[in-house]
Amino acid sequence: MSSFFFTDCSDGQFSCKQCGKVRKQTPGTGYTNLISHLAAKHPGYTETYDESQHTHGQSLEAHGFVDQRTMEIFKWMEWIVARNHALSEVDNPLTRSLAAVKPISSKTLMRYMRHVVAKVGARIAVDMNGQFGLMFDGWTSGTTHFVTIYGIFTKDGILSQVLLSISPAEYGQSAEAYLEMIDAVLELYNKDSAVIMFIIADNCATNQVIATRLGVPLIGCASHRFNLAVCRYLEDYKPLIDEVQTLCIQLRYPNNAAELARHTHYKPLKSNATRWSSTYQMLARYVKIRDAINMVAAVKDLLPRPSIHRQVVQLVNKLEALDSVCVKLQSEERTLADCLRAPS
Repeated sequence: MSSFFFTDCSDGQFSCKQCGKVRKQTPGTGYTNLISHLAAKHPGYTETYDESQHTHGQSLEAHGFVDQRTMEIFKWMEWIVARNHALSEVDNPLTRSLAAVKPISSKTLMRYMRHVVAKVGARIAVDMNGQFGLMFDGWTSGTTHFVTIYGIFTKDGILSQVLLSISPAEYGQSAEAYLEMIDAVLELYNKDSAVIMFIIADNCATNQVIATRLGVPLIGCASHRFNLAVCRYLEDYKPLIDEVQTLCIQLRYPNNAAELARHTHYKPLKSNATRWSSTYQMLARYVKIRDAINMVAAVKDLLPRPSIHRQVVQLVNKLEALDSVCVKLQSEERTLADCLRAPS
């Protein structure tokens, strides 16, 4: 746009092609001064530009230019969403005093956010035209279980993964409840479950029932299958793992932790029963600080014998290799074909 209305005279100087006035615009600071000149001296510049670009299907909006107020509202939205703040944050006097953009009330912000939601939803509905797949997963925070649903489709030959919803599982975690949630989410985008081609989810009985009800294939999470396999593998090492876990729990008590801190800045870790990676991290940390642990008199009786310690070291080496596989399975570059070729 600047090249359409202005001639670059170098050294940050631009000459207006309409009136010949020279305006200064420091490189790397955008084109605020130039646009301000057009708005003040040539009010119909947007119509002029759009008319000139009409034959090419180009408009001012197509070039990403927006008015100052729209940009300010966007910045407030970005601040709230990216920083996970409450909407009331925009009403905070301290926040307003530190902000470089014009203040906005939480009510106004909420109104604009609703407009944006409608616009974004409409755009997603257009992009998802035709058949698509769904990917979903859940997690629990406190006593509330949340479910995330993504739409998987291609646009112009490029794979797209679009977040469709994040909502609490208010009606339980049964297959029927999930199917109702899927229907409700698809309805927001004017879609029907009949056009779903596949679903991607964990390899549990509930998700298998969902796939059967929808009449589509279930692409089980390769990382989830791998985690289940590793957990079964670790069952043979349960006595060894429990021994290290007991030691680490004792080391986390205040007196023992204080004594350990005198010999190392590393802290012992606890294993999480739901994630084998936490078991690997606990064992690896134990191996790393074993010499320091040996200096804590209160837990010497709990320290694994040398023969057990050697087994722990061997297990850590194996888990290190397995962890690298887990990381690669979650890579964005990994394809389904890669996972299917991987040994079971």
